[in-house]
Amino acid sequence: MIQPKLAQQIIYEVRKLLDEDIIVVDTDGRIIASTDRSRIGRFHEGAALVSETRKKRIVTEEDEQRWTGVKMGVNLPIMFRGEVAGVIGITGSPEKVSQYGELLRKMTELFIQENHYHEEEDWHTRSLEAFVLQWMEKREWDDLFLNKANVLDVDLMARRQVVLIHYPDTLLLKPILRHFSEVVKQQSKSIILRWGQDQLMILLDEEKTMDQFEKWKALLEKQLACRVAIGVGSLQPATELKTSFQQAERALHVAKLASTIVLERELMLELILSDLQSSTKATYMERTIAPIIDDQELMETLSALFTHNFSYKQAAESIPVHINTLHYRLKKIEETTGLNPKVLEDQFQLYLAWRLFNA
Repeated sequence: MIQPKLAQQIIYEVRKLLDEDIIVVDTDGRIIASTDRSRIGRFHEGAALVSETRKKRIVTEEDEQRWTGVKMGVNLPIMFRGEVAGVIGITGSPEKVSQYGELLRKMTELFIQENHYHEEEDWHTRSLEAFVLQWMEKREWDDLFLNKANVLDVDLMARRQVVLIHYPDTLLLKPILRHFSEVVKQQSKSIILRWGQDQLMILLDEEKTMDQFEKWKALLEKQLACRVAIGVGSLQPATELKTSFQQAERALHVAKLASTIVLERELMLELILSDLQSSTKATYMERTIAPIIDDQELMETLSALFTHNFSYKQAAESIPVHINTLHYRLKKIEETTGLNPKVLEDQFQLYLAWRLFNA
């Protein structure tokens, strides 16, 4: 049966094409949507008969006098999967509006089919997200879990490599996600889903090359018109999905610093930093960059310097400031923290503090 919300959407879409009064009626004969909102909720005897007989019915002036809630026009059954889902009616002279009848019915049925497809797609997506959460937390797979995998067409025999993609300050529209999913899943049983508000998760069923990740990154950046970051875990048995996920998280954290691609197996310093206690991190930052943490200009300068491998020219251009201004700021950092950004040992201490601050 058509729900009122969908019925109102149908009215809205049809109204763009036809300048006639239209109603949508449920299978019990109750008007659930109308261009004339005063008719909503009323019983329509003609539509009830259409639901019962599954046949189009012309409503004449005589019918207006003998049937409840009707107006002259034409009423047609809306079919979905071989059953009457509702009735759509056009008000007006039967000779005039009958010519629109079949077209309107076909449009409505296509609209319902498309809506049903999207509902099923949304259900599958939500179910898959919930399943992946369970997958990462389960130590043993019971029959219920295995049945869910079967329903969702998830291959639990395949090894998995987790890829996390971060896309900041943008809305990932369904058509873009659908197209990207098709690209990723070509000739594979990889899984792709949203992960939070600003991330995608891909569960690859085979290891991919850096060249492939670069192509995906370029595709998304073109479609979204923004920079994206990609973190990649290692290929693991399906039972160790969480391990690959945690690796991808670590890699993504680093990748987000420069909107790049990072493979977890390439991480070095990050492995040590991730194991430090919070109190140790806080103490270290207190002894190094604490005096400038609230100074946006100086922190921005450090970030530019580290991001561009201590190239003063590139760092200045990225901020952007004149190179003399950059040197002035570096001098100010030295005076404030006691650490000289131009001396190797001090550079390392500042870099370590900066990495901890951004962790």
